[in-house]
Amino acid sequence: MNRIIGSIVLTLMVVTAQAQYSGSTQTNTIDNVTNNWPGVYVIGSNTWHDDVLIIQNAGNLTNTTGYLGYDVANTNNIASVAGAGSVWSSSSSLYVGYAGAGNSLTLVNSGTVFNSYGYLGNAATSSNNTVLVTGAGSVWSNSSVLIVGDQGAGNNLTMTTGGKVFNTASYIGYAASSSNNTVLVMGAGSVWSNSNFLTCGGSGAGKTTSAWNVIRESFYEWEAPGTLPDVYTWRAAELGRAITTAARGSEGEMDTLSRRLSRCGLLYIDDLDKAKFTERVQSELFDVIETRELNSLPVIVTTNVVGTEFVRLFSKNIGLPIANRLVRMCYAIDFDDDAFDYERELLTIQTNVRERATHQEQIIEELKTRRAKEQADSQAEYSPLPVNPISTRFAAMRARVSQTQLKASTDRIGAA
Repeated sequence: MNRIIGSIVLTLMVVTAQAQYSGSTQTNTIDNVTNNWPGVYVIGSNTWHDDVLIIQNAGNLTNTTGYLGYDVANTNNIASVAGAGSVWSSSSSLYVGYAGAGNSLTLVNSGTVFNSYGYLGNAATSSNNTVLVTGAGSVWSNSSVLIVGDQGAGNNLTMTTGGKVFNTASYIGYAASSSNNTVLVMGAGSVWSNSNFLTCGGSGAGKTTSAWNVIRESFYEWEAPGTLPDVYTWRAAELGRAITTAARGSEGEMDTLSRRLSRCGLLYIDDLDKAKFTERVQSELFDVIETRELNSLPVIVTTNVVGTEFVRLFSKNIGLPIANRLVRMCYAIDFDDDAFDYERELLTIQTNVRERATHQEQIIEELKTRRAKEQADSQAEYSPLPVNPISTRFAAMRARVSQTQLKASTDRIGAA
């Protein structure tokens, strides 16, 4: 079980070695100097273990990828970044426990670490690795995704007494093997900032968990660090209440919510069949889905009903238009194997793609006309949004989905 815990006892090892800096895979101290290492920097490689890297007194180390505990045998290696102006900067990823176990990284008293992707416990063998970010001004900045326990178990990330960690999306326990990973945030001023989503725990087979796995897979394979799209997630009932509240407020409040729903990189609505929507909410939801279809922005919807039962969730004039647009936009994945005809579904998907291309111009013109009419007073001109790059990712994932993958419906499910 992966978890976020509320308290922990920590023991800090004070490293006093003052070895001369000469390269990676050995004990080094970078003290008040700058070293630009031409390539990957490794602490603990081949037969090396119990290696130490100390960056202190405004020392700086730059490299491409950083490894702390590279091989299975490379255990109990230590890296410490201490004091204002002390920086370890990796232009690519940083691995604390690539394959080795028991490695530790400590940022203390304004020490700073920069990298793109951050991995704490990368392989199944890389267990019990730790990162401690402690003291005001101490920062671990990941410009992309942070994973605590990719495949490894028992890894820990701690922020205390003002330490801060920044990243886009994050995972606590990504694979089935990555159990008992923990994250602790404690003390005044301590921050863990996730600009996108945080998931905790491994994969399941239910529709809600599988929908999250689609999102996880897309972000995990994202090829442009720092450009991850905005994900907006709602339980359908909560979304209905939010729209109702916004509609009762100022005009600007409803416009802000509608814009966010219509233009975010990915919209996820869970348990659509469990909500009872008013006419106003249904109308707003239709506008959102129509706008997203026009701009090729993906939507993930989970529901326990399909076909005519789904259409009947909405009023007479709204149900079928919403269903038609979702059919054109989305892959349908059914968890009742006995009732699901995969060959028919794949053929339906192909047909819907062709129909969407055929009617795209008509949809654009209809939406332009309606928007122009609504905005006539302000003379606002409708301009289609640029296609979000996540659409390309989902299209590629959809192309890789096979009938076997659809039947499995377990760890990773591709969707559009």
